[in-house]
Amino acid sequence: MIFRAFSVFFIVFLVNSIVNTILLRFFVARLYWEFREGPSKIYSWVALCNASILAEMPGALVCGVVYYLLWYFPSGLPLGESAGYVFLTVLTYEFFQVRLFCPSGAEQRSEKAYGH
Repeated sequence: MIFRAFSVFFIVFLVNSIVNTILLRFFVARLYWEFREGPSKIYSWVALCNASILAEMPGALVCGVVYYLLWYFPSGLPLGESAGYVFLTVLTYEFFQVRLFCPSGAEQRSEKAYGH
């Protein structure tokens, strides 16, 4: 029983791998925007952030479903209503990661772009 309770905390370790992937792609897109699209004013900074968040949502959905299937049933947690609630919690957590870390990547300034 203690192993089932401890397995719940494994989702915390999933954050690091997903966030590193999201931030890497966002930094590359932000550099393109700062040097090419930003000065030409083709689209705004808000559009870039929103597009990055929307582009990561399908990956978060797939990751949440795969993680849930590989974690919940093999660990022997109870079936029924609680399984559905945990599934929704995992999906909400995945979407929260994307929604939180894309704007945090937008707040970090590029030293090359500002000449510091």
